[in-house]
Amino acid sequence: MKTSAPLAVFKLTQSNIGTFAQLSYCLLLLGYCSENKLTPYFVLAGKSGVDSIHGDNWFDYYFIHKKLSQEERELALEKYVNGDYFKILNRYSINELTRGNKNNEIQNEFKTLNKGKSLFNHYIKIQDHVLNTANEFYLKTLSNKKVLGIHYRGLDKHCEAFLSAYSFVLSVLDDYKSKYDSIFIASDEPEFIKYISQNI
Repeated sequence: MKTSAPLAVFKLTQSNIGTFAQLSYCLLLLGYCSENKLTPYFVLAGKSGVDSIHGDNWFDYYFIHKKLSQEERELALEKYVNGDYFKILNRYSINELTRGNKNNEIQNEFKTLNKGKSLFNHYIKIQDHVLNTANEFYLKTLSNKKVLGIHYRGLDKHCEAFLSAYSFVLSVLDDYKSKYDSIFIASDEPEFIKYISQNI
């Protein structure tokens, strides 16, 4: 079957980044696909910290490629199996592919959150089972509560900035926890979640 726009299959393989970083890479590649009238298909095979149980491509567990019919999905998988894909090792691979120079940062062209949101919503849909799980969790656990949120980045964060010690985060939590009903932790580091859970 001929697709409405040429298929571009991307395999992301960087092993030391988390889920959000991989999705950020997808967003940059969506910008490239939009510019070049390509239909993207993502294989996220890099370590995501929490998604190894979902096989080689955890993207398909959480998301749907909105622009692909079932036949086109099968064609994308066939291209992937045959090695006909762009291998993305890191963000420099994306810069090289999209701008012809590994140091020419395509991410600097994303000036607003709306641009990213628009691209995401055009190409990608969150799976219903994920939305249902999130809504159910919210209603059961967080609804009508004063919630303190913590986002602790591990994995690759040390490459960009000083990594805060678990004990430091715990000391900050101790200062604020009495003002809240619940604490919500988002992290790509299971050891951090375990540490905080055992000490709060």
